[in-house]
Amino acid sequence: YRSGSDGPPSPTSAESTRFSCYSRGTTWDPEAEESDNPHFASELLINKEPNELPEGVDPNKREMYLSNMDFENLLGTNRADFLRLPSWRQGDMKKKAGLF
Repeated sequence: YRSGSDGPPSPTSAESTRFSCYSRGTTWDPEAEESDNPHFASELLINKEPNELPEGVDPNKREMYLSNMDFENLLGTNRADFLRLPSWRQGDMKKKAGLF
């Protein structure tokens, strides 16, 4: 922060740019990302070796190829809540669901 002659310090231009990004109301929508991936039946993704997965499936992101219903049934939470969890917790949940 730079101090002004009057009042509280004002943010530098880099800081104000960073804050203005947040003030625009831009949000990430996990449901929108889901539509970019094709959906596969859970049987094709659970407990499979990477070479057994459908072509184009990222073995580390199998959960992203599930329908919303299968995602919630297997992982016990919706996509938005899942993505807010720490990565170690996501990994534990994916292991229990057979998606790791």
